[in-house]
Amino acid sequence: GALAESWDMPNPSTYIFHIRKGVRWHNKAPMNGRELTAEDVVYNFERWRTTNQTSRYPEMSWKSVTATDRYTVEVKLVDPPFDALLVLIEDNLGFVNAPEVIKLHGDVADWRKLVGTGPFMLTDWVEGSAITWVKNPDYWSQDEKYPENRLPYIDKLVRLSIKDEATRVSAMRTGKIDYLAHNGHGQFRTVDPIVSLQKSNPELRVNPYYFRAGESAAFNVTKPPFDDIRVRHAIQMAVDLETINNTYYRGWMRPEPMGSIQPATGFAIPFAEWPEEVKQYYRYDPAAAEKLLDEAGYPRGADGIRFRISDMVTNPTSIGHREIVQGYLAQIGVEVAIRQMDWPTFQATFKEGRGAYDGIGNWSQGTPYRPLTILNGPSTGHPNNVPGLSDPEYDALFEALKVVDTAEEYQRLGKETDFWLVKNHIFMWGGLNPWFNVTQPWLQGFDGDFYMGVWNKNAVYARLWIDQGMKQAMGH
Repeated sequence: GALAESWDMPNPSTYIFHIRKGVRWHNKAPMNGRELTAEDVVYNFERWRTTNQTSRYPEMSWKSVTATDRYTVEVKLVDPPFDALLVLIEDNLGFVNAPEVIKLHGDVADWRKLVGTGPFMLTDWVEGSAITWVKNPDYWSQDEKYPENRLPYIDKLVRLSIKDEATRVSAMRTGKIDYLAHNGHGQFRTVDPIVSLQKSNPELRVNPYYFRAGESAAFNVTKPPFDDIRVRHAIQMAVDLETINNTYYRGWMRPEPMGSIQPATGFAIPFAEWPEEVKQYYRYDPAAAEKLLDEAGYPRGADGIRFRISDMVTNPTSIGHREIVQGYLAQIGVEVAIRQMDWPTFQATFKEGRGAYDGIGNWSQGTPYRPLTILNGPSTGHPNNVPGLSDPEYDALFEALKVVDTAEEYQRLGKETDFWLVKNHIFMWGGLNPWFNVTQPWLQGFDGDFYMGVWNKNAVYARLWIDQGMKQAMGH
């Protein structure tokens, strides 16, 4: 819906994109406002697919990418995965960079040299402080709601870097910030600041949303104790998610178990349809948990401890939840040491080799992603295989998923693959916890939007504006 306005698929291996006419690069050297063409897109595809980057592009076997005319790009693949079209459209490398900038400077690493086609132009970046954009007067799009209006509305967009949550709350409370939401990575991930703001500033607009269950965890299944499914079951059964929801989350969390994918996507089996022999292990039952640990050969010692594990936590906002889990596990004789680290450090830890960490580590469940996007993680050899899983049965399911040729089969096999992880309890379900977008009442055009197209965040900002009269009347 941005640079490409439509596509055709004359056969399962050929994808033809029709580039929007009249899109111009920002009026900045070396592009100087020239029109974007199909050749620009081809240049980027060739660059993306031949570099080793975090992307699904290298997974596909490419035959050719050509510009058949000024506004048409033809992509030919060899044995494409079922969701190849969506990967081409939505991959995180799907942004088209200015070829002349790359040819002149070798890359796009320097923000001062960037030239794009979007609604805003980057004009200042103070590391750790603020990023500033100004309106692109030549942006191509009109407002879908008000077609007579050309986007964007606002003249300047400033993203402040405020790492301290209390400072963000204070800035929102005093009207110094208009928007704290997902697109700016300013959303709140815990309930306490929301309760505080709703009490002091009931006029604020709060939009909860349920992106993914970030308080879930991956078991390291490569070594004791979690190479035994009875232990994995027991850890899950020891945690009372209903109580955590009613207390810590004040009823905002969704505790009902899910696999890696949210059932609402159509690619996962809802908990109500799980067989009872699987359901029982996802319910709170500490007595049964203790019995399983005894059966698995982990009796309590003289100090009451069965074994000790580490919990690798990569998100600081997860600490409160994990401390509650730590308390529940202590009740069944499992001592947990919470180790906070950033994702690259944890990634380096589990990439050192299978079994490089001794316990559980952050993993998101209940995601809104498609099967081929999320279910590749636990496959043998994947760089983000946090549980260290290497199971031929699972690998066979995932490989079969990659070569389905109908939507019905993709859905059926996606459910089966997702449920394999559920019944083998590779991940610990942590509840679908809410995140919150918060905006001032004078911010118009915002309806809690996550983003408009995967990775397309500035499209949301282009449709916002400030009701200056309301803002002044409210004393700001």
